[in-house]
Amino acid sequence: MVHYDSKLLCQAEIKMQMCRKAAEKRERAVIGKLDKALPVPRHTQGGLRRR
Repeated sequence: MVHYDSKLLCQAEIKMQMCRKAAEKRERAVIGKLDKALPVPRHTQGGLRRR
């Protein structure tokens, strides 16, 4: 039983991590689209993002 439970926990954790990674990717894509849409010079954007 314990082995089975730990297996389920592992699967849930992996799913959570995958979801988190997907969400981060989505956020980055949205931020990238916004950056492209904004009429701001490239070098100022880079400076802002690095901080």
